[in-house]
Amino acid sequence: MEDSGSSSPPAPPPSFRNRYWILRHGRSVPNERGIIVSSLENGTKPEFGLAPQGVEQARLAGESLRKELEELGVPLDSVQIRYSPFSRTMETAREVARMLGVPFDSPSCIPAVELRERYFGPSHELLSHEKYAEVWAVDEVDPLMAPDGGESVADVATRFSQFLSAAEMELHGSAILIVSHGDPLQIFQAVLKETKENPSSLDEVSDLKKRGMITLSVLSQHRQFALLTGELRRLVPMASTRLDRRLHGSQTGGGDKQQQCIERLDRNNYTGQTDRSTLVRSISINNRLFFLFVTGNEGNNDNRGEKTTMATRRQNQQHCRLWIRSVL
Repeated sequence: MEDSGSSSPPAPPPSFRNRYWILRHGRSVPNERGIIVSSLENGTKPEFGLAPQGVEQARLAGESLRKELEELGVPLDSVQIRYSPFSRTMETAREVARMLGVPFDSPSCIPAVELRERYFGPSHELLSHEKYAEVWAVDEVDPLMAPDGGESVADVATRFSQFLSAAEMELHGSAILIVSHGDPLQIFQAVLKETKENPSSLDEVSDLKKRGMITLSVLSQHRQFALLTGELRRLVPMASTRLDRRLHGSQTGGGDKQQQCIERLDRNNYTGQTDRSTLVRSISINNRLFFLFVTGNEGNNDNRGEKTTMATRRQNQQHCRLWIRSVL
């Protein structure tokens, strides 16, 4: 994807159980040649890796991330790097890992095919990057429409949402760096913006083409979240540690009781109050991801018709409402 102007990042979404940063790969050979390299077959070829300037951009991004982690008091051993298998993203991730002192051949650095470049189809592959404008014009009209043989905005949003759900199930308390590409990271930020404004949307986007329930106007404007090559952004803050410990069982009777409670809650559906609620953690049960929200408001259920499960429990001699939304 061609270089594009920087834009202010979206408002942070509700707190997840991990911290997230995104990094667009450094300037690449395709960037310098002005061609589109979006297929997995071509993108993994060594000749389409980073240009010298891109290596330096990756190094600087690694330095910036290390400094930010130190300022936040985040230990480097909590860093997890997930990257697109394309040559330009793999080389970027390797350079960042080197700057952080994270072994690139360790379980902390893993390629994720869900983070690959958006495939623009055979009619665009290896042609001038000026053809991006044709795709983006269609995106603004209909983010469900894909270039011939390629991926739509919705396709990319779906796989990135699935990646996020899987990361939330697999990891807890990690600083996760996502190294990917221009269009996918723009779309990912659009998904998170929608999640911020409508917490029910993440489960909807995970099956977007089938359900079509997310606000498509947000996805159609993904270009507002454009990144420069080598640009690093922090996206998602982690949940409150104190409350997270509470929900992990330190004051609720342990994980087994918690799982029994959630399984019991999942058998009932209610329309729940969502105002002043906070996303505090996610749980995987029977291969399903649940996001847990808590609010101190005991009444005034709204009429939005959102299907949730919830219960009232006593914590610290105060009533609070715990409601759970299934994502997968």
